[in-house]
Amino acid sequence: MLGLAMHAALHTRFPLRKPRLAALALALAPVALGCQKGAPPSEQKETAVLPAPSATESAAPAPSAAQAPAAETPFAGQDQSVGKFVETSAYKFRVDTVVRCADPAPTETVPEDRRVRVAAKVGVLSKYDSFFLAARDMTLEKDGVVINAERKPKPSAGCAPLLEQKRLNHDESAQGFVVFQVPDEAFVRGGIVAFKPTRWGGAPRVEIKIDAKDFAPGAPAAARPAK
Repeated sequence: MLGLAMHAALHTRFPLRKPRLAALALALAPVALGCQKGAPPSEQKETAVLPAPSATESAAPAPSAAQAPAAETPFAGQDQSVGKFVETSAYKFRVDTVVRCADPAPTETVPEDRRVRVAAKVGVLSKYDSFFLAARDMTLEKDGVVINAERKPKPSAGCAPLLEQKRLNHDESAQGFVVFQVPDEAFVRGGIVAFKPTRWGGAPRVEIKIDAKDFAPGAPAAARPAK
């Protein structure tokens, strides 16, 4: 009896703390679980999984083997001399001769270092419609010096008719003289007459060499004194 009385007294003065301990354990449980799981999601590195590229996306288009060359040239194996047609994919070009024209009139304005006037007689045949033909697309060249054709030359004895600026249809041809102002007659011998017509997408360039026999020097026939 005495033992039961003492146990009851102790229980009254010092009640058990089991409910408080249970509540404390429940409160600390998430912290303990968080420590076991590791770093919070904001500090964890995520690995993105991207879809595999399709066959059309992963394969780059291959360059076409049929692409036009950067600089098209005349057909190979041709005689590119004076008096012969040189054929390209777009046109045929010929130089018949190069002649000395009448000297400029005293009232004409010409470059001081190029007072000699010559002209190349040329012929062009188009291989497609609306081929644009102009003397300005022709040059006289030698040793790296390029002389452009005169833009608005005047017809002169021995150098007429002038090449007309026009559009040619398929298989249509034109011919005439293209005038150049050169330093002297020696510049012509061994030089070349070059033609590269203006065309969308580019056009082949033709060069025809002028030998000494292809140049008619001296005053034009109409200006020469009678014998």
